[in-house]
Amino acid sequence: IFSCVISSGINAEYGGGPILKGFEQVKKVYLFHELFSVDNDLATPTFKKKRASLAQKLTEVLCREKKRSDDLIYKLVPADIAKKLKNHIPVTPEIFDSVSVLYADIVNFTLISSYHSAT
Repeated sequence: IFSCVISSGINAEYGGGPILKGFEQVKKVYLFHELFSVDNDLATPTFKKKRASLAQKLTEVLCREKKRSDDLIYKLVPADIAKKLKNHIPVTPEIFDSVSVLYADIVNFTLISSYHSAT
């Protein structure tokens, strides 16, 4: 579906023009698995989309994704650097006299850890 959206670039509903402007890029496609129906308040009795309900529902999805993204960045870098990155502020390199950094790729880590508890 993602490649279909990217490759088509044509909006047949509105005269076949381009969907995206030249500077826009699709980075992620979220598949909404819930049917638009009267029961879940996403459609009217004539099955027209209810824009306000859809906007609220999709805003909730976007907020969840943003929280996941924020949680990840705060786990990867110190909080002050994460704030700068989120606000598109350039981060200047820092010098430390003594530091150790370990990057490790443990083969079959997921499999091995599945046999042990976290405590």
